[in-house]
Amino acid sequence: MNEKAIAISAFFISIFLLYQIRFIVRLRKLKKKRENLTEKDFILGAYYNVCGCCCDSMCIMSELGCNCFDAYYSSETAKKQREKKAERQSDEVERRTAEKRKIEKKEYIALIELEKIDRPERVEVLRASGYTANERDRNKVLDIVSINPKTGLPWTSTTARIPIEEVVLIIESEPDFEIKDEYIINKKKLLLEKEKKIAAENICPICNNQFELGSDFCPNCGYEL
Repeated sequence: MNEKAIAISAFFISIFLLYQIRFIVRLRKLKKKRENLTEKDFILGAYYNVCGCCCDSMCIMSELGCNCFDAYYSSETAKKQREKKAERQSDEVERRTAEKRKIEKKEYIALIELEKIDRPERVEVLRASGYTANERDRNKVLDIVSINPKTGLPWTSTTARIPIEEVVLIIESEPDFEIKDEYIINKKKLLLEKEKKIAAENICPICNNQFELGSDFCPNCGYEL
């Protein structure tokens, strides 16, 4: 290799090394400028600088620097801000939904209380008019209240789509059911569950005295078990 070729190679190598040194200095300045930047973001920003400035390498080495890294950092900051804003909006939606449900619950309870006050009068007016439930409505109500020992009266009215005063009159005509504290009591089912519970504890449902397991009659009152 002649001297001219060696000189040219040395020149380009020196220029390359100079660019590398100034490039590292520039990145260190940027790192110092963005103290809250994470290591991951710094590395990504460095690559962004290289890729974004390859068309004009001098802007990287310039003392003024280029806006590539600032643009990348701004985009990442904006992204994080958007995520935080979306999270705050989600929390706000949940809070408003919870408040709305509380208000709706209070309103519903208030309506139920008002309905309870006016109900006896409406029931009496309906009874005085000679109301008699048709077989379809009667069976619909009985099918609903026969499942559980206790069924909510308003819920039964809503489910059967029958006015609550009509449900009251239907239940009053059924000896196996009664209305107590806004609940329709299924007497047979309630008694059956009570007997099952008592039987499991070996206690007589009549006199509440304990009997021996396997007994056919209560030794205290003679109740057939």
